[in-house]
Amino acid sequence: MAVERWGWAAIAGTSFIALAAGAHVFATLNGLDSGQNQAIAAWVQAVGSVAAIVGAFAIANRQSRNQHESAMQLDREKLRRSWSSAKAILDALVQQCLEVAPAFEGDGKFGNVAFAGKYEAESFQKALRRVDSIPLFELDSTELVTAVVGLQDEATYLVRWIDEGIKNSQSVLTDALSDAMVKEIAQGFLQRIKGHYAVVVDVTKDVPVQARPNFWRHINL
Repeated sequence: MAVERWGWAAIAGTSFIALAAGAHVFATLNGLDSGQNQAIAAWVQAVGSVAAIVGAFAIANRQSRNQHESAMQLDREKLRRSWSSAKAILDALVQQCLEVAPAFEGDGKFGNVAFAGKYEAESFQKALRRVDSIPLFELDSTELVTAVVGLQDEATYLVRWIDEGIKNSQSVLTDALSDAMVKEIAQGFLQRIKGHYAVVVDVTKDVPVQARPNFWRHINL
């Protein structure tokens, strides 16, 4: 608003110069003495100088504001790209967590094929390691950084209980209570992973990832 006021001041000054110049011409045509003409000329020159300064100041301020806005826009675009990249990395990890989640549903024992097509250890570990590549100090969001770190930690802990579930599903001596405990603990980690991911989606204003259909899982590991 301040720059706009200066712009209007420059326009008013320019108009004032035009009026003064008109007055000078009028005085000349109507035979005013030379002293009066000189006074009018000096007055026009003084007003013109002030108007020129005001106009230059207004233009400089407008250019400065435009440059500042452009710099801020570039910063916002860079931040948005950082957020999008971070979410894409987390999407891959969360997607695998969502795919293994059904193995921990229910209160009964793990079936022999409870984890078939739902979990691939090497792919899960790769997704976990990729989270380390997220530049936390460039995210400029405490909420997002906390969610990234929390999600990675919970997913790391979840691996242990996935391994326990796989062992139980392959064991003839599987204890039903042990299976129930493993499921309960794993479900707790999965809920916290979903909570952290919900924060990521909220901050980035992006679409949440979904589990892939069984047919497509782990085809391109």
